[in-house]
Amino acid sequence: RRLLAYLTDAGTIRERFKDEPGGPPPYWLIVLDDVHHVEENSAKLLGAMLQISQNSPLRIIMISRNRPSVYDRRDVHTRDLVSEMALKGLSKNEIENWLNELEISEDVEAVYQKTGGHPLALELFELYGQSVHVDWLQFIDDEILFKLPENEKRLLTTLANYEKPLSWEELA
Repeated sequence: RRLLAYLTDAGTIRERFKDEPGGPPPYWLIVLDDVHHVEENSAKLLGAMLQISQNSPLRIIMISRNRPSVYDRRDVHTRDLVSEMALKGLSKNEIENWLNELEISEDVEAVYQKTGGHPLALELFELYGQSVHVDWLQFIDDEILFKLPENEKRLLTTLANYEKPLSWEELA
């Protein structure tokens, strides 16, 4: 209640934007990165902030590796209260531009194949000059592989021993 009162208080808004020309005041924008790390412990706070944003000039951007569970799926598909956007890695063209700016003569296709265009992998490449670096591999282990269920870990371990792709029949 206090946050909603503060965000919609006419005096606060006038004071914040007293030097701005007419028109409605701009929105407050809160950007929350890596929500997947805090969602479990802050679900009530995040849910409350989303509710407050419906009746105030507050807008929230949540960045997460998985779909947050703090809002109802109907908010996305039928109520149009939440918008979702899937982010992808950089394109080959963007990687090529990035490599050119840094004056790095590396095969764009090879860098793309090894990093998938993932910005963190590209930052590590920029820092260390290697398209596959121990920090990137550790990141993959920590954030992806170690969190897989045991049966999926066993499947990946088995598949890693093959030198060529398996057919669907062999996988089944």
